Amino acid sequence: MDQVSLPSDSATGYRSGLLDIWVDDSQPDMRRVSISGELDVSGVATLRRALEDLHPRAGATLAVDMAGVGFADSSGIAPILETRDRWTAARAGFVMLNPSHAVQRLIEILEATGAEITAAQRFNA
Repeated sequence: MDQVSLPSDSATGYRSGLLDIWVDDSQPDMRRVSISGELDVSGVATLRRALEDLHPRAGATLAVDMAGVGFADSSGIAPILETRDRWTAARAGFVMLNPSHAVQRLIEILEATGAEITAAQRFNA
């Protein structure tokens, strides 16, 4: 896993194989994570680390932008759902922005199997 800092002090990038993750924490009450590439088992450790580095606080919101995800499987989405649970338990907000077709399809499949994913977590809220 490579960790790369952007020119701005408020954003950090993580890369693992075909997965890129950018974290922007320039706003005090909003953290934005942009994910692109393939969201599968090969990038889970990198994704989990990037998300675990974000500490929830009551009143803050985590927005996960998934517009750039070309492929997603259940192992790749698991750290995102775990993070959703951690943030909501801390009375912080969580929203999934711009889910790509691959992410939308995976969410449909997971919902069909009984996974708890609300509309607010699927789309812009």
